[in-house]
Amino acid sequence: MRELTLEEQELIAGGTDTTDLGEIVVTADPGDSGDWGGDWGDWGDSGDYIDGGGGDGGGDSPPPEPEPYPECVEAAPAGASSGDVMNAARNAAAAIAAGNDEGQEYSSLIYSLNGVVSHTAPRTDGSPDYVNWTTADLPAGATILGLVHNHPDQSGIADGMPSDQDWAAYDTLQNTPLPNGITMDPNALHFIYTNEDSSTRVYDNTDKNQAAPSCAI
Repeated sequence: MRELTLEEQELIAGGTDTTDLGEIVVTADPGDSGDWGGDWGDWGDSGDYIDGGGGDGGGDSPPPEPEPYPECVEAAPAGASSGDVMNAARNAAAAIAAGNDEGQEYSSLIYSLNGVVSHTAPRTDGSPDYVNWTTADLPAGATILGLVHNHPDQSGIADGMPSDQDWAAYDTLQNTPLPNGITMDPNALHFIYTNEDSSTRVYDNTDKNQAAPSCAI
């Protein structure tokens, strides 16, 4: 900002009759506004005038926290979002429910690869009493995070709980060297879907002797 000439100052004070002031150009550096109240950059910090501006008052919102596992999960797989794992389990259960879940058992594996969590397409052996697990549908290098299968609604048994045979199959998969660089997280979860109440219940490897159904996701 330039200083006013003596002639201009006298005009403002009423001390001259001339009106030939020429061009008065006023510029300001937003970073140094002099007596106007400090650094103009502080406007972005106030939050009162600029919505989403700079400094402390704006910027991008932080990403939402992932959906946590329910309290019944005491041990969970590492390196994957809890929300992603549960959503994959729900999607696998929905795909099972779209099949002949009233008369057949289906299985699906939840896995991660390059930071992405997904599940295999449900498969069945056509039996209402058992289904075999297979890694044939997993991509090379995948990490198994969970097992999903269903129990058709049968009277007299707790359809929402893994059977002893289910846990034995879980342990076999856990303790068997897998092909193509596939691994299984030591805390992989076990999900059971049943059309008895259309729920998907989650179990961890501390629940092998549990005598009551776990919580649903």
